[in-house]
Amino acid sequence: MPGKGAWRNELYRNVLTVFGQCLSLKFDAAKRSTLTCQSFIRIVHPDGDMRWMTVKDTATTANISSRWVRTKTKCRNGWFFLGHASTRVGVWLLSLVALVGAPCLPLLIELLKIGTIGSNSIYITASVMCVGFVFMAENTLIRVVYIVLFSLTLIFNMVSGPYSPELNSWSSIILIGVCVLHASERAYWHVALDRPFPERTS
Repeated sequence: MPGKGAWRNELYRNVLTVFGQCLSLKFDAAKRSTLTCQSFIRIVHPDGDMRWMTVKDTATTANISSRWVRTKTKCRNGWFFLGHASTRVGVWLLSLVALVGAPCLPLLIELLKIGTIGSNSIYITASVMCVGFVFMAENTLIRVVYIVLFSLTLIFNMVSGPYSPELNSWSSIILIGVCVLHASERAYWHVALDRPFPERTS
């Protein structure tokens, strides 16, 4: 009956043989560092009994390490993307507060004081915003839209007659259209193109 030392040496030799077979297998590039092997090793127990054991060994150490590196890289890139995206969205919201919210502030004050907003105030606010935004626009089509909206605000505000109630109902729609159009422009500039606000001339 072999002693414990012989059994331990036999076990070490068999383990080294299995590792050698694992390293000699074909490397699967799709799974990136996953090595599998299936072999039979003989375990000699101290009681003299000889058994055959099926061993399916997966070299998970390298695989786990590689996955951890990829996961850490993805998390770092995701965190950087979220931080950069939040900065862009913040700049966009700041521009909306300064260029859309501030001109509409008198309308809010009028609503709180009187309980309603007159169509005349809405038309004046929309026309002033159109004049300011038409010089900021970089696209010719958008400039044309601002000019058309400005003309509509002047016409609807100056016309008095049987159609005045119907025309006054369009005041809020025109103001919302001006705000949405400029908000879309600002989203493209600050979120997509990553432009600063306020815009730097130099």
